[in-house]
Amino acid sequence: MTIASPKIQKETFTDLYHEKFPISDHGQLELLIHFERLRSELMAPSKWSLFKKKSRKIKGIYLWGSVGRGKTCLMDLFYDSVSNIKKERVHFHAFMQEIHARISQVKSLDVVADEISNRTQVLCFDEFQVTNITDAMIMSRFFRRLFERDVVMVMTSNVEPSKLYENGLSREHFLPFIALLSESLEILHIKEGKDYRRGPGERFFYEISTHWDQLTQDATESTAVLKKGQRSLVVEKSKGDYAWFSFADLCARPLGVRDYLLLSQNYKGVFIDHIPELSSSDRNEAHRLMALVDVLYERKIPLYYNATVSPDLLYPEGEGAKAFERTASRLYEMRKWYKNYDQTNS
Repeated sequence: MTIASPKIQKETFTDLYHEKFPISDHGQLELLIHFERLRSELMAPSKWSLFKKKSRKIKGIYLWGSVGRGKTCLMDLFYDSVSNIKKERVHFHAFMQEIHARISQVKSLDVVADEISNRTQVLCFDEFQVTNITDAMIMSRFFRRLFERDVVMVMTSNVEPSKLYENGLSREHFLPFIALLSESLEILHIKEGKDYRRGPGERFFYEISTHWDQLTQDATESTAVLKKGQRSLVVEKSKGDYAWFSFADLCARPLGVRDYLLLSQNYKGVFIDHIPELSSSDRNEAHRLMALVDVLYERKIPLYYNATVSPDLLYPEGEGAKAFERTASRLYEMRKWYKNYDQTNS
């Protein structure tokens, strides 16, 4: 959680945007007024009527659109721009794991929601998505409680609310949450345009062993066992701050977000020797790759990989192929994090 230091808000959100991004994007510009309105209401003094605090008119923003369009940049600029506010920018997977663990301890969803609302006034979720029934079944009641406690939320997503958890198990029980989002948040769509994550003329198969040798030259190779609670993850090839896996090691085994979070907490970079082309029969492997990339990307941990096709073609069809567009876009951007990226891409 972050508590921003108090300061006088002299600049508008538009001013801050132009300071941060000298080259403006028309699709982004159209959205600035909405963030400015929410920011102004957050920063305004609280109003009370008959000794009861008035609830905010605006509960937050749900911003959706194609990958690489700057949704995260706008959300982060908003997050940084609000001061003297208790706020959290969280990875949605990690947040929901915390919620489930806490509910199992106190045996009350409402108590956990109240705990969250007591510690923060603003929650920001990047790349909001719902992929499992465990999350889906509690979200309507849990988030309604947060809204009732006046928690403001800003979410970014690649899909409009009506497409969340599409084709999910028992989705009819999730539909009230979609209705809740529509009635509580401003639903904003960023127009199609440039994908800012992509670099020009990239190639996708090259010897990642070169990076491995450069980054681990002073370390000793070993096998590591990562443990947290009842979970453990074996890293067959570990060297210093970096881990090397085959694709099957990470995505063909029954691993999940908690395993990838454990990995991200122990390494500065992860290597996968060859990501294969995936078909509709490889949906489980594709979903694990999506979860892995989400966790690493959120923590700015590069995934060093090679492949025989571009990220767009790794999983072109099958369940979740549309959502995989986000993963492809992030794989493009991760290449820019590599040491000596310019030489690699030449």
